[in-house]
Amino acid sequence: MKRKRHKKKRRRWLFLLISCFGFCLFLFSYLFIFSETGYLVRLRLTNEIKDLEEKVQELDKENKLLKEKAENLRNRFYIEQKSREFGMIRPGEKIIKFVDREK
Repeated sequence: MKRKRHKKKRRRWLFLLISCFGFCLFLFSYLFIFSETGYLVRLRLTNEIKDLEEKVQELDKENKLLKEKAENLRNRFYIEQKSREFGMIRPGEKIIKFVDREK
C-alpha cells in the first residue's frame, strides 16, 4: 500500500517537474524568438540596416556626381563648351557650317 502511494507521489512530482521544465522551455523559446530583443526582431533590423547602408552608398555616389557638376559649373570653359553644344554664340561671332555634298 505504501509503495503505491509512494509511486503515485513520485509520478506526480515527476509530472510536475516535467511540466515546469516544459513551461520554462516554452517561455524561454517564446521570449527568445518573439520579444523586442528576440531573434525575429534582430533579423528584421539586420536586414533594414543592410538596406539603409546600400541606400547611403547610392546617395554618396549621387552626392559625388553633384559635387563634380557644381564644380564644373564654376569653370568658365566648361560653361562655354556646354553653351556651344546648344548652339549659343558670343555677340559678334558668326557660325560657319560645313555641308557634306556627297549625300
